[in-house]
Amino acid sequence: MSLAYETTGYIVAETRSTDGSGNMTLVHRATRADGSLASETTTVTSASGLSRTISFDRDGDGVLDEVQTEVTVINGDGSRTKTLSVFDGSSTILARREVTTTSADGKTVSIARDLDGSGNTDETEVRAWDSSGNLTLTVTHLNADGSTNDEVTTVTSASGLSKTRQLEFTGSGAINATETTATSVDGSGTRRGPSCRADAPSSALERRRAKRRRPSGISPALSRTRRRRYSAAVCWPAPKRFSI
Repeated sequence: MSLAYETTGYIVAETRSTDGSGNMTLVHRATRADGSLASETTTVTSASGLSRTISFDRDGDGVLDEVQTEVTVINGDGSRTKTLSVFDGSSTILARREVTTTSADGKTVSIARDLDGSGNTDETEVRAWDSSGNLTLTVTHLNADGSTNDEVTTVTSASGLSKTRQLEFTGSGAINATETTATSVDGSGTRRGPSCRADAPSSALERRRAKRRRPSGISPALSRTRRRRYSAAVCWPAPKRFSI
C-alpha cells in the first residue's frame, strides 16, 4: 500500500494485489479528513495484459458511476484490435465504444467510434503512413444508415512542412474544398509560414449552399466538433487552424 495527499486535501491510498492466475487488481481510494470515502477507482488487468476493467465510484457513495472495459485481440495476421467500451455503473447500458485496429507493421490504424452507445458507428478514422513517412488521415462522419455525411482527408508530408486537406461536405463523394499549407525553412533553419492556399466553391451560390449544408444532419453530440471543423476548415475567407 502507498499513501499520498492530493491538492484537494484528500488522503489517497493505493493497494495492489495479484491472484493465483496472475490477474492484478489496483484500488485507488481517496478519503476525506474525517475518514469518509471521496472516490474509489478499481482496475483489474488480466495476466496477459490484453484485457482491463476499470470501475469508477466518483463520489464515494459506494455505487459505481461508470465501468470501462478494454479488450485487445491479436489477429492471425499480426494486427491488433482493441475495443474500449464505456458503460454506466451497472455495466449494462453502453455509453460509447471505440474499436481500434492497428496493422502488424504499425503503419495503418483504423478507428470506429460509436459516440452515443446506439450500436451504430458515428465516426471512422484511418491513419496510414506510406514508405516515405507521409501520413494520410481520413476522418468520416456517418449517418445512422451508415452512409457518409461528410469526410476530411489530410495528407501530411514526412517532414511536416506541407499539408493538404480535402473536404467533402455533402456525402456525395465530390470534393467541396481543398486546402494546402506549406512551411519553408531557410538556410539558417528558420521556419517561415505556413502559407495557405485554398480551392473552394467558386460561385457565391455554391458557397451559400455549402455553408447551409454544414450543420445539417449533425447530432447534438457532434455539432460542436463538426462546426468548429467546418468554420476553421479552409483558408477562405480567412486562414484558421484546423484540427482533427
